[in-house]
Amino acid sequence: MLDADLVVAGRSARFRLPEASLGVFVTGGLTATLPAMAGLARARSLLLLGEAFDAQQALEWGLVYRVVNDPDREEASRHVATALAALKPEVAQAFKRVMNQIGLPAFDRAIEAENEAQRLLGTKPGPT
Repeated sequence: MLDADLVVAGRSARFRLPEASLGVFVTGGLTATLPAMAGLARARSLLLLGEAFDAQQALEWGLVYRVVNDPDREEASRHVATALAALKPEVAQAFKRVMNQIGLPAFDRAIEAENEAQRLLGTKPGPT
C-alpha cells in the first residue's frame, strides 16, 4: 500500500510491516517514504516493532487516502481509478515527479542504502 499513489482501504483492513521481525530489510524506498508520510518516530516503531494497525490509524497517519465501508471499497477504488485515468498521463507523471522530488528528496539515496543494507545482511535486494 505504501507504493500506491492513492489507497482506498476498507474499515476492516489491518496492516503490518513485519520485515524486521522476519529478519529481512525493507525495499522500495520505504525508509524514505514511510517517515515522510507518517513521521520519523512512527516510522521507526512501525518498521522495528512490526505492530499491526487498522485502517483508521492508517488514515490518521497519512498512509491511506480514504477509508470506506468494506462493501463500498471496490466502487470507491474504481471512482478514484477513473478520475486518475481521465488525467493526461504526462501531466500526472509531472505532478508525481515534482512531488516526489520535493517531498522525498532522499528517495534515491534510500533505495541505494536499502540495497547496501540488504547486501550486508546477506539478503537479495528487491526491485527498485
